[in-house]
Amino acid sequence: MELNYKDSIKFIGSLINTVDTYILNHDTDDGVTEEGYDHLAAELISTLEQWDINLSSSRKKEIAYRLWHEFGDVPMNPYTECIEEEWHGFPAGTHREEIWEWFENTLGVSVGADLMYK
Repeated sequence: MELNYKDSIKFIGSLINTVDTYILNHDTDDGVTEEGYDHLAAELISTLEQWDINLSSSRKKEIAYRLWHEFGDVPMNPYTECIEEEWHGFPAGTHREEIWEWFENTLGVSVGADLMYK
């Protein structure tokens, strides 16, 4: 999609707002972690898609794989299947399927076909 000047300014504003919001909510004394940047990339993908600007599916999958591996290290209650600590904006107590849906809706991957067992 090609943007005119006015829409380009609005688009850049949305990207800046996405980054600022993320950093305000996730910054630590040591700065944003590497994992934080992966999650931020996913949030930026969502912003790009709202403006009908798409990244390649291979880039989305690359981000999804990295986040999926990180998600595998998050402690989860085996009885409730809810995470036990905050993970990239998902509060402790979030059910794993809600996070799986986020992967599928935000990154356009299938948890079952693209991420599990890989």
